[in-house]
Order: sequence, then C-alpha cells, then structure tokens
Amino acid sequence: MVLAPALRVKRLVIKRLFSGLAVGAIAFLSLWYHSLSWLLFLIVALALAVVDWGRLTGSTPLVLALLLLPAALFAALEFYFLLPLMPLLAAVPMLVKADVKLAGNPLAVAAGIIWLALPVAFLFRLRLEYEFVTVFGLLLATIFQDSCAYYCGLTLRMGKNFSGPISPNKSWAGFFGGLLATVAVSFLFSYYRLWPLDLYWGVGVGFLLGVVGPVGDLMISGLKRQRGLDDLANYLPGHGGVLDRVDALLMNTVCFYVVIQLLEALSL
Repeated sequence: MVLAPALRVKRLVIKRLFSGLAVGAIAFLSLWYHSLSWLLFLIVALALAVVDWGRLTGSTPLVLALLLLPAALFAALEFYFLLPLMPLLAAVPMLVKADVKLAGNPLAVAAGIIWLALPVAFLFRLRLEYEFVTVFGLLLATIFQDSCAYYCGLTLRMGKNFSGPISPNKSWAGFFGGLLATVAVSFLFSYYRLWPLDLYWGVGVGFLLGVVGPVGDLMISGLKRQRGLDDLANYLPGHGGVLDRVDALLMNTVCFYVVIQLLEALSL
C-alpha cells in the first residue's frame, strides 16, 4: 500500500519523536546516575558512530578498530586546537570537489575517527569536572536546536534553502528556529547559574552553538549526498544512525568545552 505524502510525514514525525524520547531517556539516566554509566553510554555511542563512519567511508571494521586507539590517545591528550584541521583535511575538499573520492580515502577515515573521539572525550571530561547539569545543558541546547530546526522547517516552510545542494531541505526558517532555541536554553541555564557561564557568556555561547551545530549537520549531509545515502543506518527510527543524529553535537561539544576552558584559563 502506498501512503499519501502527508501520512508518510506524520508517521515519520511520530517515529522520530518516540525514538528520540527513548534514546534521550537512556542518555539522561546514564548521565545522571554516575560518571561511569555515562562513560559506558558514550563508549556504545562512539562504537555505533564509528560503524556509521565506516559505512560512509567504505572502510572495514578492522581498519576502524586499528585507528580508534590512536584517536583515543589524541583525544586524551587534548589536542583540540587541531580539531579545525580535521574537517579541513577530510570534509571540505570532498564538499567542494566532485571528483574527490570519499570511499577508501585513508585521510578521511583517520580524520573522521579522531573527529568522533574528541567530543566523546570532552563529554566525559565535562561530566567529571562540572557534574551532571553542565552536560545536560549542552545536550538540551543541542536537542532543542535540532528539534526546533526540524519542526520549524517542516511547518513554517518559510525562506529559501540556505545550504544549496548540500542539503536541499534545510531552510532559513529552520536555521533561525534552531538558533533561537539554542540561545533560549543557554540563557536559562546561565540565568539560573546551572552551568559555569554567566549571562553574558551564556548568551554568546548560545549564539555560537546555534551556528556551529548546523555546520556539523551540513558536513555529514554533504558527505552522505556524495555517497548517495539518505541515512547511515536505521536503528533509530525517524533519525537513522547515531552519526545522523549527533552531527551537530560533535561540533557543539568541542566549541563548548574549549570556550569553558579558555574562560577558566583567563579567569573570566
């Protein structure tokens, strides 16, 4: 039976909502209960994201496993100042040149593994250094960013596409909806002093996350489009795979962590 487009969209939204709530509940409980339970959750998420990256790059599990160890060391040593080189080396040439092959590109595979390992390390460090509520605020800001961008773009259908052929379904209405949602969450967490950012820096970080999050989203969207893939997996109904879902969180986590570390170093 062929479903009408409106019914298909409705079912997709319902699947997306319920699967998101289920995964969100598991993440919340693991984050709230203990740092070790949070670490276990992160390890599982990283493993699934690495598998997704393998599908995107056409890499074998053995190659991915061998690269994960130096990637973990890279993350543990906090070489986050080199992070901008990862998308520069791996993603950007593939987005601007149609003849660049992603599948089997060793540079892309290695850069992607490091790019995945860094945010995982930072999410665990944030849980250890700043406790539960700081990580929760970051996750909540990213969730609201992604959700509001999706639903605003779906319902308002206002404005032209802002990403060109990389992701034709992303509109300016979705972008600004996600941006405002991120700023609102950051404002509330700063106003009630729930994380180590005052009101001024909290709003600034909200704007920063509202911009860099979609960059991570577009990066994965562009790479999937080059590979002719809609989703990297189907174990999260309505969302796809882990990498389909955390693309914005990867960028947000690193930016958030670096900003907090810089502010502490400068005692601002």
